[in-house]
Amino acid sequence: NIKELKNEQLTNMKPIIASLVIGLMITFFQVNAQTNDLSKMTPAKMIKEGDYLFKQGSYYNAIPYYQAVYGKDNTNAYAVNQVAQCEFLVRDYKEGEKWFKTLVDMKAAEYPLALYYYGMMLKYNAKYDLAKQAFQNFVKTYLGDNPAQYKKLANAQIQGCDLAVQMMANPLKIRVTHLGPTVNGPYTE
Repeated sequence: NIKELKNEQLTNMKPIIASLVIGLMITFFQVNAQTNDLSKMTPAKMIKEGDYLFKQGSYYNAIPYYQAVYGKDNTNAYAVNQVAQCEFLVRDYKEGEKWFKTLVDMKAAEYPLALYYYGMMLKYNAKYDLAKQAFQNFVKTYLGDNPAQYKKLANAQIQGCDLAVQMMANPLKIRVTHLGPTVNGPYTE
């Protein structure tokens, strides 16, 4: 009778399993259809979708929407800024460098911090001399809000670039000692 009970339960589960599989397939095809529809979307709709994802913190998923806008209109500084910010937030500094450089080259007055962020990307990519130049240019040219504050930050970054170059030329010799199992556990601390 246990065997009959198991067969009856399995028979009752088949429609549920089939519904789940069909639901997953529909979801998969809808997601693929949305991605493939970028070429059919207007730039305004792509910006709207990208902005929605950005506000949700889904930076990686927002990138293709902004890139598609730039692909249709390579003068859209907003799309370039959003791609650059997304790349920064997902910590893809190589791509962030490329997009912030594009924004700097656009000379978009509405993004006066672009040169500062470009310097940060160069610094994160260990291009200290270029980063220092970017920060120095930022200090000379920045006209946005809170100029004293941002120039102070840029000057600190310049000092950081100098220190990085100095430390790389004369690396410290250190010895790492394991402190034992009581210092860190298997969980985030």
